[in-house]
Amino acid sequence: MRNIFEIALNDLRIFFSERGNIISLTVVPIFMSIALGIAFGGTFGGNTSISDEPIKYRMDIVDNDKSSISLEFIDNLSESENLIVCPFDDNCALPEPVDELTIDMAIARLNANDTISAVVIPENFEAELQAFNEVSMTYYTNETLQTGNPVGSIVSATIERMNSAFVAGRVGVLIASDLGGFESDSEQEEFRQNVYSRATELIDDNPLVIRYILTEEGEQTGSDVGTGFGQSIPGIGAMQVLFTVLAGLVTLIRDRKQWTLQRLTVMPLTRSEILGGKILMYFTLGMIQYAILLAVGLLVGVNYGDSILALLILVSAFVLCSTALTFALATRVTSEGQANSLATLLGLVLAPLGGAWWPLAIVPDFMYVVGHISPVAWVMGGFNDLIFFGGGLVEILPEVGVLLVASVVLFIIGVRGFQFGD
Repeated sequence: MRNIFEIALNDLRIFFSERGNIISLTVVPIFMSIALGIAFGGTFGGNTSISDEPIKYRMDIVDNDKSSISLEFIDNLSESENLIVCPFDDNCALPEPVDELTIDMAIARLNANDTISAVVIPENFEAELQAFNEVSMTYYTNETLQTGNPVGSIVSATIERMNSAFVAGRVGVLIASDLGGFESDSEQEEFRQNVYSRATELIDDNPLVIRYILTEEGEQTGSDVGTGFGQSIPGIGAMQVLFTVLAGLVTLIRDRKQWTLQRLTVMPLTRSEILGGKILMYFTLGMIQYAILLAVGLLVGVNYGDSILALLILVSAFVLCSTALTFALATRVTSEGQANSLATLLGLVLAPLGGAWWPLAIVPDFMYVVGHISPVAWVMGGFNDLIFFGGGLVEILPEVGVLLVASVVLFIIGVRGFQFGD
């Protein structure tokens, strides 16, 4: 075991003796992670851990109908713990108190980022619904791929709730008409209203709950909610670990060409010790790379959860998988040029494919599946569990398990096919 440590330590000394390696290990990834984090809406010192407080989104309502049904729709929206419905609620940030908003006012507030969305209820809204005609409401929003569609989901759920009650009323009238009909239009309308009211009560007893949890400190009333440094730090960390460890391909080929490996074999060292030392060296480099970026994450406010053990196991599994991939590929390349090109290509493909540059949640379903070919997708899934969903060791076990299984398979390929000479 001592020989393994000595080989790893010697290779680390050689690595850190080159100033360029130190820059690529520190300055470049730190700059990239901060730049990407800011682009995703991160703020320095912001806490990206989960909070029990719901996000408050400010939205405007332009009611052109002013009917009992439009008021009911507004009341239903106001019941959401995530919405500040303007001008009816407090904290609407209006320049002066108003009883109603116009479309121009709502759009101006959207452009100023005072609100995240606006809904325009058309005239004859109630009359068209009662006649079971199709009704369209105009929805303006500042929601983006980074913010998701939280307010739109709440509005859609509210509309679905009211639609269900109206459909129940219409079906009730049709069934009653088939069974005997009504003596007058007023009796039919009274029956429909009773069914609608009863359906509404039943839906209220089993409501569709959509709750958005605050992932950054402070109230979010505009359009700047993003994944921030909680995305960029783990993502750039994973990408840089890949680049750093896969660069070992070039070194391994160079050591073979320069007879460094061959000279080691004639020393009182077993081949297992030589391989173990090389593996330990690149694993250590990967862990150093992650340690640097995770420390930067702490400085900018990223909270990695309550389980340090879970974080350490997740990071170690990914670095181990990256190291195993390097040694598996080392059996297939024969020149430094091939090794350098392959390392760069894999780093640039596996990182974005696995969600290092953007969350996989925003990509199409088929790309989400394809992305999990990359080990980056699994480590990012684990980080999301820890950072955004308050998970612990149990929650990341699936991701860790996949990375460890991949590591075993790749190490078997690499160790069995590894060549110490030409």
